[in-house]
Amino acid sequence: MTLYRKYRPKSFSEMVGQEAIVKTLTQAAISNNLSHAYLFAGPRGTGKTSTARIIAKILNCTDLKSAEPCLKCENCLGIESGQMTDILEIDAASNRGIDEVRQLKNSLQFAPSYAKKKVIIIDEVHMLTFEAFNALLKTLEEPPPYVHFVLATTELHKVPATIKSRCQIFNFSEVSLTQLVKHLENICKKEQLKYETAALELIAEMANGGVRDSLSILQKVANLEEIKFQETLEMLGVNFMQDAKDLSQAVLDIDTQRCAEICARQKNAGCDPKAFAKQVVDQWHQLLNQSVIDKSPQLSLIAQTLNQFYELESNLAHSHYYWSTFVILTSLLDPASAVQAISPPKVVAQAVLQPKLSSKAGPTPSQQITPVTPIAVKKTEAKEQRSKILTANPKPKVVTVQAERKQQAVVNSKPGDVDRFINGFAEIRKSVDNPKLKRLLAQVKLVKTATGLELQMTSDFFLSQLKAPEPQMSLQKVFAQHGLEGRISYGLTSNAAQSTSETIQQVEEVAEFFGGEITDD
Repeated sequence: MTLYRKYRPKSFSEMVGQEAIVKTLTQAAISNNLSHAYLFAGPRGTGKTSTARIIAKILNCTDLKSAEPCLKCENCLGIESGQMTDILEIDAASNRGIDEVRQLKNSLQFAPSYAKKKVIIIDEVHMLTFEAFNALLKTLEEPPPYVHFVLATTELHKVPATIKSRCQIFNFSEVSLTQLVKHLENICKKEQLKYETAALELIAEMANGGVRDSLSILQKVANLEEIKFQETLEMLGVNFMQDAKDLSQAVLDIDTQRCAEICARQKNAGCDPKAFAKQVVDQWHQLLNQSVIDKSPQLSLIAQTLNQFYELESNLAHSHYYWSTFVILTSLLDPASAVQAISPPKVVAQAVLQPKLSSKAGPTPSQQITPVTPIAVKKTEAKEQRSKILTANPKPKVVTVQAERKQQAVVNSKPGDVDRFINGFAEIRKSVDNPKLKRLLAQVKLVKTATGLELQMTSDFFLSQLKAPEPQMSLQKVFAQHGLEGRISYGLTSNAAQSTSETIQQVEEVAEFFGGEITDD
């Protein structure tokens, strides 16, 4: 028998957590005032169905003592084994239609055969159809005196308000980490299993507050000679929780390489990227809560980063490039290289929301304010904080070798170096990166003027192309490097008269410029 079935609570005293609910139901049982309809809501594996069975035992136990079933009488044993026909457990996921509810209503017309009370337990009740809920309403509100309903759901918001109004609602919460670890320790002692406390803490953490999940995980490692932390990690496949923490710290430390390594390790281990993204979001939630309590100066940064991870979860739901999208977002320390790493533009557009951090040469994370709209900080506050940070910690000036050479060229150039520019124009034209501008400069005639230099073209067409915004941006940089900024003018060559032969020649030049040819058509 599996551990979670073997150690399923049989009475209120065996329940793990849910103290307030246990106390309320115990008092109701002592005063013989249990409701005709309960609705239990909460995460999976927190004791909803087990509590429903305990209520069924209390209602039918022939030797009830202090609101606790005896667990020895025929009724208690029959309910525990699932052989008591008067106790119906219905899975609404597979019996969700109006026909099933009508059949149930018909069966309730008859008094219980063996038990004192009929108890109807409907699990995952939110799965019932709208018509089925409506068919259940009247019976749920005024059932026969020998019938009790216990409904259970993990999604309370999907249960109609009309159903909720006819039930006593109890919200089951996730079991705390401390309680789970203590429960696992007791089971290990009963099963004579050797263990390390750190390994049980890891199991409890991975169970996310669910008792059943924690016992299922414990079952996987129960065959080990000793349940050790490292072996538990290996047995479970990946260090899921720890990698989520490490990734969060790597983002705070502006460690791009570390982010990529963690993502690669999770990918190679076969981890679901969406599940890992959720775990990272949970980790950032904890960081945000702690930063609020500690009044941390990183509160704005953490809030904005959490906002970005929310966006990531949404993007993963619509992307087939799960891990690529994840790597891009967590590597926003260097957005340019991240964009180059992935080719699908849709993924890049979704993932690269805003540059979050600059580079390792930049300020520390606590000095960074991202341009994404923050969650916990108003825009005006973020703007003031950014202004203070930039004033107190100016970004170091980084000058590349190429930029340094350009600056030196400007310093060495003198206002009268027009002749030098003309003589070196052939080399200057070769150094131009823009192919279109390079072809245009092949048509240019340089003429020295009293104020500087005139660039003359053979036709109005080429002149208009040269004076277009894009070529002008590149040209102005070239002129600035040689000290000629503001001293350049444009015009047509003196032989630009529009004779027929010259017009044909210009058409041929235009065709050549665009890489085409002239046809007789």
